[in-house]
Amino acid sequence: MPKHEEQRPEAPSAPPPLPPPHDAQHPASYPHHHYMPPPHGYPPQQTWNYPPPPHNHPAYQAPPRPSGGRTKNDNKSSPQKSSPAVIHNAKSKKEQQQSEEELKVDPMKQDFHFYAAEHSPAILTECQRKLHSSNLPTDDTYLSNTLLNATLIYNWETAPPATRTKYLKLEEADRKRFMSEDEVASRHCATLTARKRSPKMNVVEKAEGVVEQARSFGLGEVVPQMVGVLAEDGDGKRKRETQYPQLILGAFIEPPLQIDDNGFLQLRTQSPENLTYASYPYKLGSNDSKINGACSQNGAQRTLPTFHPPGMDKHFEGNVFRKKPMFDKRWDLAFGLQKGSSAESNNTAKGGFCPVDADPYLPWIHDVFPSKDGAYVEFIISNKRRCNTDPKVFQSDLVSLEPQVALMQPIPVKRVNIDSNASVDAIASGPPPHTQNIVTADMTYTPPRYALATSLDDADEDGKLTRFICRFHTITAKEEGDQTKLEQVILGETLSYYPYNPEHANFLKSGSKPMLTPLEKGHDEQIWNSVYSIRCPTPNVGDGIRDLATIMTSGESITEPDGVPSIYVDLIPIRTLVRRNKEGFHLPGVTTTSDGSPMFDPMLVWGEGHLLPDVYASGRWINIPVCGSRTFEKRLAPEANQMTESVLTPTELDDTRYFANKTHFLVGCVWASRSFSTRGQTTLTDSSTSERLLEFLAYHLKIAGFDHIYVYDNSDTSIEDNLNATLAPVTDLFSRKLVSRIPWPHRICNNNRPAHSNPGERSSQYAAEASCRARYGPDTEWLISLDVDEYLIPVSKQWKDIKEWLRHVNAAEKDTKILSFYQTRALPNIDVMVPYSGPSTKSCTGSGANTEVQNAMCAMKDPNKTFVESYNCEPTKHPKPHSWAWRAKKQIYKPAFVWNHFVHYSLVTRLIDDKPTEISQRFQVQAPYERRVNELTEGFMLHTKTTSPEMTSNWQSKCARKGVKSKASCSVGIPSAEILGTHRSSPADDSSVRNSYEPNCYRHGRVMDLAQELEKLIQSLKTTGL
Repeated sequence: MPKHEEQRPEAPSAPPPLPPPHDAQHPASYPHHHYMPPPHGYPPQQTWNYPPPPHNHPAYQAPPRPSGGRTKNDNKSSPQKSSPAVIHNAKSKKEQQQSEEELKVDPMKQDFHFYAAEHSPAILTECQRKLHSSNLPTDDTYLSNTLLNATLIYNWETAPPATRTKYLKLEEADRKRFMSEDEVASRHCATLTARKRSPKMNVVEKAEGVVEQARSFGLGEVVPQMVGVLAEDGDGKRKRETQYPQLILGAFIEPPLQIDDNGFLQLRTQSPENLTYASYPYKLGSNDSKINGACSQNGAQRTLPTFHPPGMDKHFEGNVFRKKPMFDKRWDLAFGLQKGSSAESNNTAKGGFCPVDADPYLPWIHDVFPSKDGAYVEFIISNKRRCNTDPKVFQSDLVSLEPQVALMQPIPVKRVNIDSNASVDAIASGPPPHTQNIVTADMTYTPPRYALATSLDDADEDGKLTRFICRFHTITAKEEGDQTKLEQVILGETLSYYPYNPEHANFLKSGSKPMLTPLEKGHDEQIWNSVYSIRCPTPNVGDGIRDLATIMTSGESITEPDGVPSIYVDLIPIRTLVRRNKEGFHLPGVTTTSDGSPMFDPMLVWGEGHLLPDVYASGRWINIPVCGSRTFEKRLAPEANQMTESVLTPTELDDTRYFANKTHFLVGCVWASRSFSTRGQTTLTDSSTSERLLEFLAYHLKIAGFDHIYVYDNSDTSIEDNLNATLAPVTDLFSRKLVSRIPWPHRICNNNRPAHSNPGERSSQYAAEASCRARYGPDTEWLISLDVDEYLIPVSKQWKDIKEWLRHVNAAEKDTKILSFYQTRALPNIDVMVPYSGPSTKSCTGSGANTEVQNAMCAMKDPNKTFVESYNCEPTKHPKPHSWAWRAKKQIYKPAFVWNHFVHYSLVTRLIDDKPTEISQRFQVQAPYERRVNELTEGFMLHTKTTSPEMTSNWQSKCARKGVKSKASCSVGIPSAEILGTHRSSPADDSSVRNSYEPNCYRHGRVMDLAQELEKLIQSLKTTGL
């Protein structure tokens, strides 16, 4: 048994320690560690003697403790007395003076400043004249300035619009000057828009320990990643300069909940020292490339830890044919591997991989972004309990991860004044408040305490149906001599809300079961519980000119060009036991349970006065970066390759009216990887995505009429440690106006086939679709998620393209919100295939033996033909059979109406609000909201899924010859002479394979025409770009 497993027995009397950091002498040099130093003030191990767990199961064991943490007997200062960390700048006196001069940056000036500067002399003269005429002293500075200010303000407020516009332009010009300053970083967090030069330190200095700690506050030592660019020094040598502190994403892991003998939820009385800290710095890039900040690549999703990398599959197992629960490796997942362990050499990450298995009350976050108006920050969250559901193998996972379901169930919460409003018993026995000084943007604001409410009436207005506390914060730097102190500034706290109540949606589904499925049931088809989202309202704070929402959407909280954020969110789950009945809490019209069990009553579960722990004593995610809106994403990313025009004009970029209208009419979302394995495959990979994506984008943008396509690039999870092996070479051929590439590093948690005893859960794909709908849906009228092998074909020549047909539907059918394309898998037309010419395999002989496809052992797609032409062979006539083609349908839908879409189905719609008591179908929306696309008069989907050469092996013996019946499955297409969509048949051809075999598919005339157009387009694209 490996050494690191020996140190983690399954049932320890006292949790064993993790190894010390790699470089315990230099805790601030964290980028060289595998995980962060432990929090301040760790208690002795005997303090981990918890009360009995809720039930006797290993999922409720206390987590192990990292070694090297301080105990209560240490001489170092306690957490309550800790002060902000210090950066020691080793500079000469001359260098220090130069640095102080550099820090003097002119602040940004407002429109009123320019007005006052121009008019003050004349108005001051007039004010002194009035004082003289009133027999008042003209040399009284107080009187003069008071009258001057009053007159300036009155004249400004009554000035005509043309006058104010003049000075507004001067303010805008000064803002651009201010934002273009070299090495700009966030200034004091109460203003956010005021910028100054941030502490700067090169990597050599940092490695030598000059930076002892870059930031320390709260209860954990949180060290920033230093983000910067490559520069040339005086000798022409390239060196890396770190310019901006970037806070590292982390998690505090909390012990499990406790209940008494009567099932009553006990107060969580732990102190901050009872939490375990884990850190998750993201991969910055190679030594030869620019280091980018968390917000430099279309959002913060690449910074979020969700799974171990492929290189660690030997230690953790992969996502196909798993044989052991993830629960067994939960601490390795949370903290990373020990130094010197057998698997450590493959550990390419710094820190852990994902803390959710160790603390299942932490949401499994896949994406986070502000709304386009900045009113809230949205989180896309997957339900990790659905990853492995075979109860014979994964019982410990299913039990341990029950809290993942609880996070989808809203609860009532209220703010309390612990001096007067909370019950005496709760205050006496509840957790103590955090006594450390807290810096806030608004000096009159004090972060509140919270308690579980017993009813909706007992809850705060914004806490009636919530689940998370959202703490927005930033950092500020204070210069004290040769030291720079960084401290946290809290911008405000809000309570989360759900765009729709997941528990309500589950209840309304026909035939649905409780959200928490029993262990013996394992997997279920309640796919609407796979992905959900929550929203954190933006605090109402600002700098007196703009509020925080405006600052976030403008991108002013992010440094350019590095993309380092200055606004972060801590997400604190409010922990309660999962509800096990279907009827949930306070659902519209629900008063009884279907099985006769009691309705959920908070008074019977947690009672009155159930005070929640202070935030610092609660398990939570910390330092989740808040990146800019779509507007900022476009400003940050320069136009690629040949294209140089801006996405929007400068006027549009700065005009908030841009948000009032939708930007697009029809957009597409694509989740793809440069190479991938199909369901159930462990060795075979398909590397055709780049070729397919090029054709897919060209077709849908220039022939089908799409306005924009968002490509969620999942390549980083399939090609280990090759950051250049992405789909960027393809997407960069297209204008940023047409294509956006979103790096999407999250792995599929289970890639088994659906019929496997542990059915597949393609979590990465489901979350990507949810992200695309939530991020970009508000900017478009219609949206569809497609694979790169799927093509929407307009049938009637009455419509130039899909977009023109859709405009007709949009105008003529006001109630239609969802248009379903039924799907069948097309066959590769053997008439346009060529003999297999690759290396010999077990099933296929290599090239050279045959020149005619009729005699080849295996056939393959002709590299000179498009996929559209090669797979133009539908297995059935149109219309496609309803009995089975509906299950794999793809839908164009209105994102304003569809609130949860899952690959093939619209699962939750606006009807949950409009008709809150009406039972809905499981996988179809009632008419007239959803309808099928007419394949004879409107359009159809051509599914060109790859048929590998191995699948065509000995096709001659499997396909039925004319006059001879065959029971074997023919994997190639023998086209009929009949051509769909026309009244013509193809002429006889002596060389055609169909003359010798029974036809099994049909070509479509419209596809034949579009294939020729597409071939010319691709040739032009490779030459000039699009």
